[in-house]
Amino acid sequence: MNRRTLYVGGLSPATKLEPLRVMLEQFGLIEDIRMTTRRSSTGENPGIAYVTFKTSESAMAARRVLDGSELDGARIRVDIAR
Repeated sequence: MNRRTLYVGGLSPATKLEPLRVMLEQFGLIEDIRMTTRRSSTGENPGIAYVTFKTSESAMAARRVLDGSELDGARIRVDIAR
């Protein structure tokens, strides 16, 4: 992964791809967005997405503004993907 790809964690099981995309697109062009759909061992949706922006500047702006924000009733974590 690179500095253009963000990890988005703590998503609500109710979060759908399109509202997540709309929230992120305000920071710049998105090249790819993937939400984890497999279930964890506890039966819960793991609530993880990976988003790749066209530029690292867009990714950094999204990280700065959205980390700790709320989406669908859940406080999300946004960081550089490892």
